[in-house]
Amino acid sequence: MSIMKKLPQVTLSALSAAICTMPAQAQNLKVKPLLDLRLRYEDVDQDGIAREARALTTRVRAGAEFKTGPWSVLAEGEATGALSEKYFSGLNSRTNLPLVADPENIELNRLQLQYRGVPKLVATVGRQRINLEDQRFVGSVGWRQNEQTF
Repeated sequence: MSIMKKLPQVTLSALSAAICTMPAQAQNLKVKPLLDLRLRYEDVDQDGIAREARALTTRVRAGAEFKTGPWSVLAEGEATGALSEKYFSGLNSRTNLPLVADPENIELNRLQLQYRGVPKLVATVGRQRINLEDQRFVGSVGWRQNEQTF
C-alpha cells in the first residue's frame, strides 16, 4: 500500500496549500571564480646520483565557490604539467635522476560543502585543505606543485 493512500486527503490538501502560499525565500547566489597559475623551477644535485635533476613545471588550479545564505559549495581542479621533465617524478621512468615529487597529473583538488549558520561554528565536509600549525605533519605541502588535500 502506498504512502499516498495512507495519508488522509485533507492532510495532503492542507500541505499543498501551505507550500503554495509560502513566500519565496530567494537568496542571492554569489559566485566567486578561483584561478591560480604557477610556474616552478627546481634543481636537485643529490649525493650518490651522477646527474642533476632540473624540473620546470607549471600548475593550474581552477574552480568556483558558490554561496547562498549560510551555505557554500566549492569545486576546484588541479593540473600539473612538465615543461622540462629532466627529473624523476616518482611516476616516470627516469630513475637515474633525483626525485622531484611533482608528476604530471589532472585531479580534483577540492570539493567541499560548508555551513556557517550557527555563531562561532563553521562545518565543512568533503575534500578540503587542512593546515595544522606549521604543517609539519598535516598540511597542504604548499611548496610542491601538487597540493595535498584531505
